[in-house]
Amino acid sequence: MKKILVFGGNRFFGQKTVQALIQKGYLVTIANRGLRSDDFGDNVNRIKVDRTDPTSSGWQEISQSYWDVVIDNICYTKEEAQIAIDYLTGKVGQYIFTSSLSVYEGEQIGFSETDFRPDTFIIDPASELNYSEGKRHAEATFVAASDFPVAILRIPIVLDDDDYTERLHYYIRKIRNEETILVRDLSAQMSFIKGSEVAKVMLWLIDINFKGIINASSKEIISMNNLMNWIEEVVKVEPLVIESDQDENQSPFSVEKDWYLDCQKMSELGYPLPDLSSWLVPLIRRLNEKMATNA
Repeated sequence: MKKILVFGGNRFFGQKTVQALIQKGYLVTIANRGLRSDDFGDNVNRIKVDRTDPTSSGWQEISQSYWDVVIDNICYTKEEAQIAIDYLTGKVGQYIFTSSLSVYEGEQIGFSETDFRPDTFIIDPASELNYSEGKRHAEATFVAASDFPVAILRIPIVLDDDDYTERLHYYIRKIRNEETILVRDLSAQMSFIKGSEVAKVMLWLIDINFKGIINASSKEIISMNNLMNWIEEVVKVEPLVIESDQDENQSPFSVEKDWYLDCQKMSELGYPLPDLSSWLVPLIRRLNEKMATNA
């Protein structure tokens, strides 16, 4: 039975990952600050730790065990990556770090894994530490630790019923209320992944003992215009969408150009990528029905 540590694990796709690991029969420990309750009961062990603080006592407890797999969804900086390396080198068989589509830059249409190379990336200490740059720094730090068995999973925007950021909810709500939506480019195409699919990908990475870098998203991409059409078909209200370059009041999925992942590597390794329409349209329906019920 594999012994697996999950940092976070008590909301959204981290929670779904823990549920999937339990169902698989793994021995699961969740490590977080213990500020949010969970529904796992006696199915998991728990370690209280501040992921960002190397002096947190939980790190000592974590480092006293050998972990077949560690899943880290809450690492955002090089400092946080280094904490894990310092405490877990030689004590983990596979370290799955959840990174992001946001690490990519450039004019490519569909980013593949080699379009950002953490092994050649030079960390600029003077760079603005936003989400994207933080993930780049973290990737580079993990990869620089040559004896650290890291698997870097790059994913796009994650959607599901329990997305606490309510990004898809935003569009449905705006359209239902006949309110204006601002986007930079209606033709810009994006990729998405379902929260429960992230959990399935995690289990697959464990099954094949993957090391290295891999993109994961649904098979189809979608333009903002088509997404608005899908929502309109469900809500039965025409969206009021304005293309605008202004930064203020832009909607959550507003991007200036195509922004999606190329997942050919994942397909070649045998993972069955789901069609976007197979889950996104039903999700739109469920969210709309919930809003109608609560209206």
